[in-house]
Amino acid sequence: MKFLRFSSFWLSFVYVLVLGSLACAASDASDETAGDPLCSLKYMTEEYRPFSFRDAGGRATGLSVEVLRLVMKELGCPAPELTFYPWSMAYRILLERPGTVLFSISKSRHRMNQCKFAGPIAEMNYALVARKDAGIRVNSLRDVAGLRVGVRQDGWADAFFHFHLPTVSLARKPRIEFAVNHVRKGNLDLFAYAEPGVPALLRSMRLDPKEYEVVYVFEPVSPYYGFHKETPDAYVERFQRALDVVKTRPEFQELIEKYLE
Repeated sequence: MKFLRFSSFWLSFVYVLVLGSLACAASDASDETAGDPLCSLKYMTEEYRPFSFRDAGGRATGLSVEVLRLVMKELGCPAPELTFYPWSMAYRILLERPGTVLFSISKSRHRMNQCKFAGPIAEMNYALVARKDAGIRVNSLRDVAGLRVGVRQDGWADAFFHFHLPTVSLARKPRIEFAVNHVRKGNLDLFAYAEPGVPALLRSMRLDPKEYEVVYVFEPVSPYYGFHKETPDAYVERFQRALDVVKTRPEFQELIEKYLE
């Protein structure tokens, strides 16, 4: 119990430090780009291949990251400084801290009153993945009822099962890699992830994608940029117009081919 109390205190302490650093960063950015409030927003993301991740050199990359840089350029802003957080922490900051933007986030019904959206960035499918040697077959979501599913805490799949299939046995993890490891060990049957990113996710964990298979594909889910709910509509609309322009250019199609095809 002492350990649990200490862990809870430590996580809360880290969260307070994060909020303080966000305030300082936003202040510094405002001084540098006082002419355009969009330039001074704090952009947050997570390790979420192929949309956002850090390459071998530690540089932020991925489809959503590169599209964001093109949008910022279109708006006349400098390339944004990105901060990587675990998803649950980033999502909590988005809900509580004005001036923040989180990506990539799905535009689900339960989030419509929680934040504002610009997008979609692209279209993708979410999937359930199993070990091939497990011999699991899922023809419909009814077949998932007796299985153990690993999901990213507060992510799209977490919300989907909560609202549509609350009886499913979920293992809610702060990082999807934890769920994948449990599937690898046989402690879980499935994990849920964006289908285009499954091979890259497995390779990043030094696992062989050939040993895993997609057993079910959900209806398309589109990733968006999510803005704190107090962000003025005019800011979000300007961002959306810039994104729409970027998506008409050859560079955007090249990014789609690079990351999703």
